[in-house]
Amino acid sequence: MNNVELAERAGALLGRNRWRAALGRLAGVHYATAKRWSSGELAVPVYVQTIIGLMERLPPEQRPVVTRSRQRSEL
Repeated sequence: MNNVELAERAGALLGRNRWRAALGRLAGVHYATAKRWSSGELAVPVYVQTIIGLMERLPPEQRPVVTRSRQRSEL
């Protein structure tokens, strides 16, 4: 999977605006790492490709809902 395909597929699953942050939370990595995958600076790991492939197989109502992390003022 290249960075263009990642952007298309992850954007469709996780939302066009915040998919990098959501993918980072799902994959257990920092937002900056997901941003590097999306820019092509780093190759997209196989486990991330697998996460996206498995999520695509799920019906929309069974897909995990990824919420924004809490702001510091909320803690």
